[in-house]
Amino acid sequence: MSANRKQFSASDAPISKVTVYRDRAEISRVLRFKAQPGEHEVVLQQLRTPIDLSSLRVEGRGPATITDVNLSNNYVNKSQTSDVDQKEKKLREELNRLEEQKSIEDAEEARLGKQQEFWSKCVESLATGVFTVKDGKSYPATAETYNNITEFLNFQSGEARKLDEKLREQRHVSKQLTEKIETAQRNLNECCYGSSRNTWDVLVSLCAEAEGELELNISYIVYGASWSPKYDVRVASDSKKLSIAYYGLITQNTNEDWVEIPICLSTAVPAVGGNIPQLGTKQISFKQPPPPPVPTQQLFGFAPRAKMSRGYVEDEMMERSAPMMAMAMPMRAEMATAVTRVVQDSGITTSFEIAKLTTVPSDGSEHKVTVGMLELQPHMQYKAVPKKAEMAFLEAKAVNSSAYPILPGPASIFFGSNFVATVDLKTVSPQEEFSCSLGVDPAIKIKYRPVRRFNEQVGLLNKMNVVTYVQEIEVNNTRSDAVHIVIVDQVPRSTEEKLKVTLIDPPLTRERPDAKGFLLNHDNNIEHAIDVKERSSYTWTVKYKLEYPSDKEIEETEVQGSD
Repeated sequence: MSANRKQFSASDAPISKVTVYRDRAEISRVLRFKAQPGEHEVVLQQLRTPIDLSSLRVEGRGPATITDVNLSNNYVNKSQTSDVDQKEKKLREELNRLEEQKSIEDAEEARLGKQQEFWSKCVESLATGVFTVKDGKSYPATAETYNNITEFLNFQSGEARKLDEKLREQRHVSKQLTEKIETAQRNLNECCYGSSRNTWDVLVSLCAEAEGELELNISYIVYGASWSPKYDVRVASDSKKLSIAYYGLITQNTNEDWVEIPICLSTAVPAVGGNIPQLGTKQISFKQPPPPPVPTQQLFGFAPRAKMSRGYVEDEMMERSAPMMAMAMPMRAEMATAVTRVVQDSGITTSFEIAKLTTVPSDGSEHKVTVGMLELQPHMQYKAVPKKAEMAFLEAKAVNSSAYPILPGPASIFFGSNFVATVDLKTVSPQEEFSCSLGVDPAIKIKYRPVRRFNEQVGLLNKMNVVTYVQEIEVNNTRSDAVHIVIVDQVPRSTEEKLKVTLIDPPLTRERPDAKGFLLNHDNNIEHAIDVKERSSYTWTVKYKLEYPSDKEIEETEVQGSD
């Protein structure tokens, strides 16, 4: 007895959910149909997105058992796919509309340019009328002439400023239209490319035990989709509250638009970044003589080839994708509901369920969705690393009291209503303390003076060099209120037994690394916390000495410090 074949199009199995990863997405679809008792072959036809076979999963609900799942690749003529023709028509209409609008805006920009040119010629013509010419001789213009010229120039200056502003706005509009036209043309080319295209069919074999309605939940991994976090950090100038708007930027080019569907964002934590200069650890050691050159022998007629490693994508795909369900499996009466979760293995994988239905067209451009809003109570202070940058950074320290982990990504900083800087946020888990740079405050001026060195030699038989270093750092607070600032500076760390480093001022050691207002941190750098009164200055002097045999030379290197 042959199986009853049921064919469905992609529109019969609408997308029920999309989970977007950093370099791919998982598509979930639901297909509902009625079936009589017996063998059935269900075919979901002409899916336009390339499907990873190893990721295909089919689960179901109803009085039936799934016996097999397969995936086939078809080569179809574009004319057979009416939905593609309809999309091409819409893309052409959109491109024509944008080009017409661009021509209108270009004409307006040209008109403004001619007005600007007219006023420039008027000003140039004044140069020939400043002096009165009589009997072939030039005479100075009268006071009345100068008054008229001044009045005209004041009027012209105001008109020129208005024209400049209009031209800036017009050029900005033209630039945006140009970008939209490029995107529309790219999408049209992609839609029209070639006269044929690949489609994929999902084939599900099942055995219905009784008459009834069946539901198939089909999920698979596709490439051409990604997302990245982005933040707006706002600090209220009056209350000093810290608000973080958490966004996800979704990009997809999977040949299928996602229209009004639930979206989940998932990612693994990448490497940590930051913006405030990081001061490394200065290490000193004795110079070593360079090793003698090693003779090399040229191989005749042979060049070694670099070994090529296999790409990680396939291996990672096999690890992260669920296996295809191709064995006999009874359909369940009830289905489990996906929930937001945080999974920790070698890194952190975080999933965010977007609160509202979302539309993301397959156009390759970024589409912003709101993940959440974080309201935090920060502690404000200034931080300076003057050896790297003679600037005072305003820094907010807070505890992530929300349920959202903060992922690495760019953040736009707003202080009050003013945009001040762009920084990179790092990974912050819930209930973890973190700091965020809020940009440079020009009202606090830092000066890193040139270091002073004092050399002497001690000892009769075993002569030793003693070099004392004095470093001055000046802080000038021009604000009308006092500020709390943490200044960080380097002290070298010795890697040699006969090279001794002594910190004189402040007198800190590894055994006693802290004193009032001072800390010798784990990178061997001094942190000095100080309150500087309004409209006043403060000078911090760092003093240390090196002692080493006189027949040795010192070599300095800097290793990257921990964060």
